Amino acid sequence: MLSPERWRLVDDLFHEAAELPPEQRARFLAETHADEQIKREVLSLLSAESRDSDSPELLAARVAAHWVEESSRSIVGANIDGYLVKSFLSEGGMGETYLAEEIALRRPVVLKFLSTAFSDDSGRIQRFLEEARAASALNHPNIITVHGTGVFEGRHYIVTEFIDGETVRQRLAKGPMPAADAFEVAIQAAAALCVAHQAGIIHRDIKPANVMIRWDGYVKLIDFGLARPVQRDDRREITRRGEVLGTLDYMAPEQVAGVPVDERADLYSS
Repeated sequence: MLSPERWRLVDDLFHEAAELPPEQRARFLAETHADEQIKREVLSLLSAESRDSDSPELLAARVAAHWVEESSRSIVGANIDGYLVKSFLSEGGMGETYLAEEIALRRPVVLKFLSTAFSDDSGRIQRFLEEARAASALNHPNIITVHGTGVFEGRHYIVTEFIDGETVRQRLAKGPMPAADAFEVAIQAAAALCVAHQAGIIHRDIKPANVMIRWDGYVKLIDFGLARPVQRDDRREITRRGEVLGTLDYMAPEQVAGVPVDERADLYSS
């Protein structure tokens, strides 16, 4: 079984070899310093490309999917600082999430790992840790609770409460929500935003995928990965001018323009 780091090497070598004429690929791999297991995996992918009519993008997606699968297998079952990893939950642009159990308290939690691709990216690491700081500074029943942070085998992670429910996006995929349910979600989400804004924090990524509905009806605002302090005389706007972050379909015009934003950007997205 390959580690996530070795699957990344497979991915890199596959893309380099795929750009060469077929008759040059074997020689290219023979001249690399990769071990035989890595070379076999790359040759297997190249063989699949030759047999099938799959696009390079689809083959790359296969590599990425296998990489995530191997990553989840390598972590599941591990005891990470008192958290026993139970299962893989999801994978996103910044990393992966896992269901775990806090052994001392016997409660379920979620471990959110920063991707190994960003292990040496100080900017990504800072943004990842700022997510934990932003959410942990807010104490409200409609805002996800952060229990702590840590580093495991060079990877930063955040520990949060486990929310037993579904996102608004998942709920809407089943069909339209009754008006009463939609109003209740909106009221609770607005209460969470009110507390965040009063604390000087804007979320900047309000969307159905970042609002969860717990099994008992409680709404939880999650994913503060893009949260930033509101620009005030005594506060600092961390985002650089011209830097565009967020989900395009829900971004306020000023956010798309890459200029500093305030609370109104969250209201627009809502």
